Amino acid sequence: MLIELQDISKYYGSGQNCVKALDHINISFREYEMTAVIGKSGCGKSTLINILAGLATPTSGRYYFNGNLIDFSKQNQLSKFRYENIGIIVQNFALINNMTAYQNIALPVRKRFVKGKLVDSIEAIANRLGIYEKLDSFPYQLSGGECQRVAIARALICEPKLILADEPTGALDADNAGNVISILKDITEATVIIATHDMEIAAQCQRTITLSYGKIK
Repeated sequence: MLIELQDISKYYGSGQNCVKALDHINISFREYEMTAVIGKSGCGKSTLINILAGLATPTSGRYYFNGNLIDFSKQNQLSKFRYENIGIIVQNFALINNMTAYQNIALPVRKRFVKGKLVDSIEAIANRLGIYEKLDSFPYQLSGGECQRVAIARALICEPKLILADEPTGALDADNAGNVISILKDITEATVIIATHDMEIAAQCQRTITLSYGKIK
């Protein structure tokens, strides 16, 4: 297994005001598998994605990645963990408006790659995603589908073991949403976990997990 979550909980507040975003969940994810995490708004999908990314600290429980326990108390180690293993795709793309598509894609790896390798890698992934001609464009010059492809390229450029996508098609029309899933399905070298409320998207995944009030149904 690539990921094992053991008795993971995430609570906000205390007493009568306590919100149980995740409530003692146990789950594992295999390598190279595409999994949809579904459920109504507020069921805990985004909280789960944030914990898997090391962006949110669980209230209790253990998170193992490739057999190693993730220590949420050590921020430097968490940053290194994300940098080396995880690509994240969010609903609103999170592109930087005053940077070109090329510069946005380069952000996660500009300190890792020498310039020649960086150029080659970005051009290769842009070709793969059909946005090579848009590398010099700024986000405001791109369509919604093109912005999402730039966001996917940025997530893939570091060759992560895990791709986390939080409602990745929520801001797209049906055609572009379908294209995004097709792209993600072609990523055989990564584990993909998609938080979505769209059952058509979930149906294209190899596995579906349903969350309800912070618990797995």
